Amino acid sequence: MRKKIDWIFLARLKSAVELEYFMKQFPKAKSAHGNSINCTVCPDNIDDHKIRVLYPNCCCSNECQTRFLFNMFLSSGEVIVKTINMHETSAYTVTQQEQQKGISQKYKEAIEKI
Repeated sequence: MRKKIDWIFLARLKSAVELEYFMKQFPKAKSAHGNSINCTVCPDNIDDHKIRVLYPNCCCSNECQTRFLFNMFLSSGEVIVKTINMHETSAYTVTQQEQQKGISQKYKEAIEKI
């Protein structure tokens, strides 16, 4: 039987754009895999809606055990962020070299609307 992970709730965000800004306070994290499953967050999933579940790992060092859980509601776009083995965020600041070059998700959505 699988061991239940006691995830710690961090935030409930309205969109992927908010998620992008929220995650800037943490070191870079990448996800090796994700799933699209029936919603397990809502107590009564009458309409049988789906969520996308991502499991990003922190990339600050090879020894870092910080993991995140993103529950992304496909119908509404909301995102629930949870974590486990969280480390201090104040020790990490984004320098100019660490910032990713290119168009952010916020501007991509604005361009698509045009």
